[in-house]
Amino acid sequence: LDQMENFTVRNGIVTNVAFKKKEARNIAVLNIKRKEINMRTYFSHSIRGKLGNACTPASLKENCLAAIETGEEIRKACPWADIYIPAEHEDFVQKAYDKKYMTEKQILDVDCDILSECDNIIIFVPVNDELQGGRLIEHDHAINECMHVCLFSDPVEAIDWLTELHDYDRHYGGEG
Repeated sequence: LDQMENFTVRNGIVTNVAFKKKEARNIAVLNIKRKEINMRTYFSHSIRGKLGNACTPASLKENCLAAIETGEEIRKACPWADIYIPAEHEDFVQKAYDKKYMTEKQILDVDCDILSECDNIIIFVPVNDELQGGRLIEHDHAINECMHVCLFSDPVEAIDWLTELHDYDRHYGGEG
């Protein structure tokens, strides 16, 4: 704040800011963006499920739509979290897999690379389902990366967990 002049704080938001130095403005903009979206979350979900390679295109589409719907519910409740939902990119992945451009292992390797760039992972394991397949690989990768991990069967559980993590980070500045 020592680099700012003529600012107003309304509802915790700084407005009408004039900076003494251009560098101070750039830092302030970065900090504002960090507070608006301060965590990146990987949403692990079933694509083919227990059917594995026997999964039909219709079942795959149904699984992806259910994951996107659940992810959107969480996004609406946690607007400060940038949530990556693999199902939103499944058209490309499935076409690359069908044309044998990528193997299942290569796809999961890319998923784990994306996961490594995130702050945490939420893993959707609906009732009467089990942690298996790609979700298990992503879970184990997150554990090896010392990431925060949440398994949930109801979106409210993930929302509560992310909110608690967000509040903790805001209070302690990510330390602790």
